[in-house]
Amino acid sequence: MFAAHGHGDPASQLVPPALARPRSRRLTAKNAYDPAAARALLDKFGYKDRDGDGYRETPDGKPLTIAKASTPDATPTARATSCGRSNMDAIGIRITFFTQKWPELNKIAIRN
Repeated sequence: MFAAHGHGDPASQLVPPALARPRSRRLTAKNAYDPAAARALLDKFGYKDRDGDGYRETPDGKPLTIAKASTPDATPTARATSCGRSNMDAIGIRITFFTQKWPELNKIAIRN
C-alpha cells in the first residue's frame, strides 16, 4: 500500500535510502535552494506581485500568505522562524508563525 494517496514509496528498510547516503550527496538539482527558479515558477502559475509591495498575490488578487505553526516547546522554533522568513521574503511570499499547544494545533488542523 502506498502512503499519502500514491505519493511516496512503501518502507523497505529502517533508514530511507536518501538518508543512508553521505550528507554531501543528498543535495540534488531537484531539491537545491534556488530562489530565482522558485520565483519563476510562482510567476508561471500566476502568483505575482500585483500591487508593488514586494509580496505576491494569488491569481485572484488576494494576498498570498503561508501560516506555519509549531508547539511552544519546539527547540528549533527561533531558527526556523528567522530562516523561514528570510527564505519566503526572498521569493516574495508572506509567512506568519504562531505557536500553540499540541491539542489546539490539532483542533486548528481538523477545522481547516
